[in-house]
Amino acid sequence: MINVSSGSRYYFRILDTRPEGPAESLDVVRDTVIEDVKLLKAMAMLEAQASAYHDRTVQEGITAVADALELQVQWDKTVTRTEMRQKDKSLDPTFNLPEIRNAILDAASTLNPLDSMEELGKKPESVVTVLVPSLKGLVVSQLQKWKPMTIEAFRQSAVTIATRARSNKTGGAQLDAFSFESLSERMGYEQVRNPDDEDMDESVDDDSSNDPQS
Repeated sequence: MINVSSGSRYYFRILDTRPEGPAESLDVVRDTVIEDVKLLKAMAMLEAQASAYHDRTVQEGITAVADALELQVQWDKTVTRTEMRQKDKSLDPTFNLPEIRNAILDAASTLNPLDSMEELGKKPESVVTVLVPSLKGLVVSQLQKWKPMTIEAFRQSAVTIATRARSNKTGGAQLDAFSFESLSERMGYEQVRNPDDEDMDESVDDDSSNDPQS
């Protein structure tokens, strides 16, 4: 059974299985092999053409290149190291990938944040091409502007950053700082016996047995 975000549930009935291992013959996987070879050749072709797409985008602009290829440009993406968001502030469902985000941010770090959009568009560094195997394609991006974090913004975010750092240190778990487990770890407490075990010390003196007999 698989639950999806829409609330639907999908149930699967397994009718047959095949042990893991190589195919019995090429005929069994011929169609899959052909498709894989075609994909590998296409990706190699895209990789070889990446620099040409880059140069053309710098010269003509990303809109002209997209129109020539009958593709649609997706505008107004906000990119950080951890996420890519769309204009409506929702996470980008397709291009929110670390290899794309890092390539864009690496290129942005070499640019002058005071440049206008027109000045920025003339610089080769403003165009980023990334071959993405998981998307089976080449992603071409053109930076419109970038905003590096200022010291003032960093200080305003200090509390959030510290909270995230503590959460990452504990593996993201919400731990009670004063729970028995947390205190034991900080204080170096070592448990020598299980409190659920029966009392090991049963040799309790009975004062009445020590009274002199009359």
